[in-house]
Amino acid sequence: MLRILYIFCDLLAALFAVVSPVAIFHWLLLAVNNKALNPFLVPLTQFFTPLNAAVQFFITPPVLHFNRQEISTTQGIVACVFTVLFFGLSILSEYLKTVEQRRDLAHQAELQRTRLKRLHALQETRQKKLVTNRWYLVQVNYDSSQCPTGAQLLEQGPARQAGKPLDRDFSYFTLEFSSLSQSIHYALTASQAVLSHYALLRPRDPQPPFRIGIHVLDRDISVEAALQEMQRLTSFAGSNSIVFSQSVRETLEAEGQSLAYKFQSMGLYTVGGREQELYRLFNAKPTASF
Repeated sequence: MLRILYIFCDLLAALFAVVSPVAIFHWLLLAVNNKALNPFLVPLTQFFTPLNAAVQFFITPPVLHFNRQEISTTQGIVACVFTVLFFGLSILSEYLKTVEQRRDLAHQAELQRTRLKRLHALQETRQKKLVTNRWYLVQVNYDSSQCPTGAQLLEQGPARQAGKPLDRDFSYFTLEFSSLSQSIHYALTASQAVLSHYALLRPRDPQPPFRIGIHVLDRDISVEAALQEMQRLTSFAGSNSIVFSQSVRETLEAEGQSLAYKFQSMGLYTVGGREQELYRLFNAKPTASF
């Protein structure tokens, strides 16, 4: 509706913008009173005569004396009225355009808020789906017989207290955590503790490499199957490195934590009977993922 109104105002303003200077020009030609121009003035005179009569019905315009003749100022008043109408309609049109733009912006902002609410609701639903009824597992492959001190740092460190032992052997053990952040914190803290211990050893002292895998699994899978997946996942980790699965990456994104750690894609590997992307987690100050 507003669009129709300001288009109508623009059309009227354009009409008055043309008629107003024509009225002044016609009025000046009448004042000159050149008989040679009378044939050209007849159509304009016929057009402006009713308008002049309408003005004279309401007011009595003053009369000017020029070239020994009296000249009515009626048509000059008509031209002034047209000029005022032109500016008034132009201002009204711009005001209506501004009102429509503000209304459109408010409508777009409301639509954006609605979309954000829906997106937030979808993210919360996805996060709840990912977080609830999940296993957060960490497996450490390490030859404890060669370096008992390193094994002790891995198994009894402060970060280890949040983990629940799920399976162990002399060369590996698996821990269950209540959240993904706890499992990642343990992996980073324990690996850094072992690397710091290695830095104090002599070159000939045994320094068996560790391999750590982090995985997120649904609890509907059996413990045996989960442990097999963990062993398969951890086998892809390099010496003294940490690897995590695609499900860990998805959980980090759902929790808004994907930028809190530094990691790099290792490519596609078959784990748990399906091909998925694995990532190497860097034991460094958290920056951004890449």
